Amino acid sequence: MSVAWGRRFRGRDWPVVRAVLFDIGGTLVEFVPEETYRRGLEDGSRLAYDWLREHGKALPPYDEFARRQKRALSWSQFWARLTGRELRAQRVVLRTLAHMGIEVLPEEIYDLTDRSYRPFGEMLRPKEGAREVLAQIARMGLRLAAVSNTAWPGYLIEEDLGRFGLTEHLEFCLFSSYFGRPKPARSIFRQALLMLRVAPAEALFVGDSAREDMGGARRVGMRTVFISGNSPEARADWRIARLAELLPILSQLTHRQPSPGKEETEHD
Repeated sequence: MSVAWGRRFRGRDWPVVRAVLFDIGGTLVEFVPEETYRRGLEDGSRLAYDWLREHGKALPPYDEFARRQKRALSWSQFWARLTGRELRAQRVVLRTLAHMGIEVLPEEIYDLTDRSYRPFGEMLRPKEGAREVLAQIARMGLRLAAVSNTAWPGYLIEEDLGRFGLTEHLEFCLFSSYFGRPKPARSIFRQALLMLRVAPAEALFVGDSAREDMGGARRVGMRTVFISGNSPEARADWRIARLAELLPILSQLTHRQPSPGKEETEHD
């Protein structure tokens, strides 16, 4: 574990930490590999197709249905990356269905989206000790929240987090699919800090992505913890292998820390 006071806070002592923000995938829950995720999307497409057929919708052959959905999602994902916006999968799927002449009533949207998402949700598993660590941090009197990139409606992710007992101590989960901009955009971090009513220097961000988590959080002035990563390009104030290693760091950060020297340094 790397412990350092590597960045200055305007030449003064760092404020004590009042809030901890977490990434979700790869941090609080096990990360789903890309290949497995794609299989889940294919399974979800089949489940959605079967649900539509069971509800009397006039459908094209499944191969055409799946091809048009995949093409629409791929194009929307490309455009989202180009513009810095978040892909909103539910909106893309409903728009593509409308183009195929398939009407989905407002009261049917939840069940249809759940069918599409469910294979992915069933792949998720909580990280070792995640629930216990969140509970111990809450007992320290710190505020807790999550900031996560996802194309899915956030309520689906929150339902799975609830199954694992991970929402009990989180004040909120801010999802890019709701906010509209994904990490590492400064705006999503700033929105989370605003909702917590804490300054950037009073918050710690914990995540597993060098660019999205560490890069974004550092740019708004938060201190950072990089978990389970061997990425040499990740600039973080601490590196940990397990969530439980976060607790002694927080024990230090809940007491006022001395300002580092004039030079920016990092020590292992």
